[in-house]
Parts: sequence; structure tokens; C-alpha cells
Amino acid sequence: MLGMEQGQSGAMVVAEVRKETQQWVLARARWEAEPQMTFSDVALLLGISKQAVAKHAQQFDWRRRLDMPTIAARAHEKADRAIEQDADRSQPQAPQVVAPSPVFAKLSRHEIPADATLEQARKISQDAAIDERVELLTRHRREWGAVRNLAYAAIKSKDLMEARTAKTVAEAIKTLQDGERKAWGLDSGEEGPVKVTVVRGGA
Repeated sequence: MLGMEQGQSGAMVVAEVRKETQQWVLARARWEAEPQMTFSDVALLLGISKQAVAKHAQQFDWRRRLDMPTIAARAHEKADRAIEQDADRSQPQAPQVVAPSPVFAKLSRHEIPADATLEQARKISQDAAIDERVELLTRHRREWGAVRNLAYAAIKSKDLMEARTAKTVAEAIKTLQDGERKAWGLDSGEEGPVKVTVVRGGA
């Protein structure tokens, strides 16, 4: 692509404006939308070195489009809507836990057309970053529904062994979910501890 720029003499000269190839456009959109995606992930996706990715990103001014608090907040909102849609359905059981995969591979669930523009690829990638966390949040909430069922069954039967089972399952679910929330940055949008300052006035 050619552009015009003014030289030192004041004359207009023709300058070449470099443009990213399509594979870089798609990789850029994914990296900009997913805060957890690294240059190493992009390098693995494209089959090149991390250093080459870093050099290219600097040359073309890659910048993150979403931060983790924003993604977490949008994911929570979308998960709330999903749970509301399930409100009238029977209490679902805890689904099987899926195995983790590299960040760039997870984004492939939202397929980006090979001829997508940068803006189109950005929109699809941003939706993917949010939707993956929505799926996780929705599953977490349903898992606690399953734990509640166990607890209520123990209360109804007055069976001590069932009560212990419910307690063990609850502890296991909490440990698993705490780890997943940290791994996916889902606590990034939550407020920290509230600090209270006591001011003592003189008499």
C-alpha cells in the first residue's frame, strides 16, 4: 500500500505503508481480545518464534482491547441471563469437567472466517473470550445446585453418611472452582476488601 508523506525539502514523496497479512490479522484479533493469551501462544499458533511475534506486535502497535475486569463483568452478566432462562427447568446435575487446553485453541470454538477483516475478527474474538467464561460460570452455579440437592437429600433422610458425602462434595467443588476462577481471571472484576477508617474527634 502506498501513502504520501512530506520530505525534509517540503516535497511530497511516496512512502510504502506496510499492511498485516491475513494470518496476522486473525492472530492479532485473538491476542487483543484475550488477556491470558501470550506471544508464545501466538507463536505456537503461527508456527514461528516468540521473538518474531513480539517484533511484529511492536511494529504494528498491537494493544489489548479487553482487560480482565471487563471480561469478568460481562461474563457474570451473561451468566446471570443464562441462569434466569433456566429458572423454570428442573435442577440440573453437575456436568463432566472438561480438560483445559491452550488459550489460542479455546478461541477456535468461535470460528473466524479466513477472509475476516480485523474489526470482524476482533468482535468474534472478544465474544469468545467472554462466552468461554460464561460457560464456566454457568457450570459453577449448576454444580452448586447439585450440591444443594445432596444436602437436602441428607436432611430429608437424616442419614449421617449422606450428610458427610454432601459436605465432602461441597468442599471438593469449592476447591475446584476457586482454582478455575483464578486460572480464568474471573475474580478480577470483584471488589477487594472494604477498608474502614475511623476518625476520632477531639472533645
